[in-house]
Amino acid sequence: MSDTNYNNDDEIIRRRQEQRRMKKREERIKKQKRNRIILLATGVAVLLFIVFGISSCVSSCSSRNKKNGNVESTEVVEQTTSDEQTAATQEQPVQEATLMEMGADVPDNGQDGYTTDSGVYIWNGQAFELFYGDSDLARTYAATVSNCRQKIDNSINVYNIVVPIHIAFGLPERLEKTVDSLSQSDYLNNVYTNYTADGIKAVNIFGSLKQHRAEYTFFNTDHHWTSLGSYYAYQEFCNAAGETPVDINTLQSKEIGGFVGSLYNATEVEELKNHADTVKYYEMPITYTMDVMMEDSTEFTRLDSMYYDDAGSGGNSYGVFIWGDNPVTKIVNEQPKNGRKVLVIKESYGNAFVPWLANNYDEVHAIDFRHYTGNVPSYCSENGITDIIFINGVMSSASAFQLESMESLF
Repeated sequence: MSDTNYNNDDEIIRRRQEQRRMKKREERIKKQKRNRIILLATGVAVLLFIVFGISSCVSSCSSRNKKNGNVESTEVVEQTTSDEQTAATQEQPVQEATLMEMGADVPDNGQDGYTTDSGVYIWNGQAFELFYGDSDLARTYAATVSNCRQKIDNSINVYNIVVPIHIAFGLPERLEKTVDSLSQSDYLNNVYTNYTADGIKAVNIFGSLKQHRAEYTFFNTDHHWTSLGSYYAYQEFCNAAGETPVDINTLQSKEIGGFVGSLYNATEVEELKNHADTVKYYEMPITYTMDVMMEDSTEFTRLDSMYYDDAGSGGNSYGVFIWGDNPVTKIVNEQPKNGRKVLVIKESYGNAFVPWLANNYDEVHAIDFRHYTGNVPSYCSENGITDIIFINGVMSSASAFQLESMESLF
């Protein structure tokens, strides 16, 4: 198993540098927003003045019509009022659905958080990466995925998943508005609506994670999501792909305790040690083989499980999922279902996601674009791939270095 990228000090430094660069973009965007607000306020004032003038005119005309016994005018007013009431009634279910999507709020202990020198936000014994992204970066990622899609056979189904980071879900509303200053939801919408190629199916998992925000979907001390968080993404993918997700409540699970991950390593905040994480993973109800192509090798190694049970406590526990960040991983279902084969183009967020797919495909292939040196279109042709899933953490999607690494494989 290769060294895990999420515990690499150089990677943490690079992420911090990337965040500082995006912070400058944030300040520029705030200036633009202030200017737009001023223009909008001016426009609203002018519009209100015009509306007031028209209303006064209509009121005056209505009074004259009443004096002249104009019954038709009164009927029009009544019909308009009825239409407005109907419209208001029709809008109500939409408003209720929006509230339901929010899910239960995170319990608020009333305390404020703080940002460390390393750019990590600490609250209630949990560490959060700060989000920096803008519409330009979102469009760049959408264009990158689009470029990759154009180099893949048109018969292959292509899906794109961007995983938000914990700060959008793990804070009570009181703090969320002050820290997550650039909306990840807006960023994701910009990604999913700015493809420059056809045939890419967006799987927006933000709403589902928001709905389950009070659950243990992200770690306290690490920037990754838990197996439960990845399961909710898997459910959304199945909805988009017309598949039936396995029922998590029917599965047996194992646990590794004492996990202190990347954000503890970046901050060394002692409080986080008292909130060490538990890595839970699930045994899939299938018979399969598991092969991994490790770093600096062109041959596959047969393993006895899709999980590295000896990952152990400490900083490497997330490596339990598909044995960490290897160039190529292949899971073959020994009881074929539908002849379909999926390739996951991923970084480390995909590790917890990949095992779920073994329930729906005859073969699951995963390529970590940071370690693989081959050609993806050729790999698809040689292995009969029918579906491709791009899955990246939102911070990776906003990183030029990561995008260059991914696109170079196509």
